[in-house]
Amino acid sequence: MPVFFRLPVPVVDAMLARMQRLTVGDLTAHGLPPAPEGAIAALMARGAGTAIVDRGTVEAIRDGSIRVVAAVTGLDATGARLADGGRVEVDDLVLATGFGTALPELVGHLGVLDDRGMPRVADGGEAAPGLRFVGYVYRPGLTGYVGRLARTAARGIARDPEPVPVPA
Repeated sequence: MPVFFRLPVPVVDAMLARMQRLTVGDLTAHGLPPAPEGAIAALMARGAGTAIVDRGTVEAIRDGSIRVVAAVTGLDATGARLADGGRVEVDDLVLATGFGTALPELVGHLGVLDDRGMPRVADGGEAAPGLRFVGYVYRPGLTGYVGRLARTAARGIARDPEPVPVPA
């Protein structure tokens, strides 16, 4: 990644888009359309990177083990309300908020975000009871760093397995 920051953004975005097409393919039929802008352009504009999905996750999406649903518009005690009017019951929820954080709409009322709409606590620690943020950092070598944060969050979740009621 550090080399990419020395090249023109459109060139790097085109290279990364081609690499994604060759390695991942098109997941539009599974509910994941292409990003509206290039990865580096988005990183520069938002200060936060786009998701990096491993091969196992892509395979699980393709075989239906992971189900992609419409955007989450709200949470309640047992599930999530979706932008398409649907609702899903969940035991655990991992939000992939797309190419924007969507955090102000989801958790802004909890006082856990800064003035840019980014988490105040983004190191895997609790931002509020039962709420942790991972991956909302800007730095080269992001994947390894976020992996360490995810392990911190997982250890914290494992220490406190009791579900936390979600305000309606």
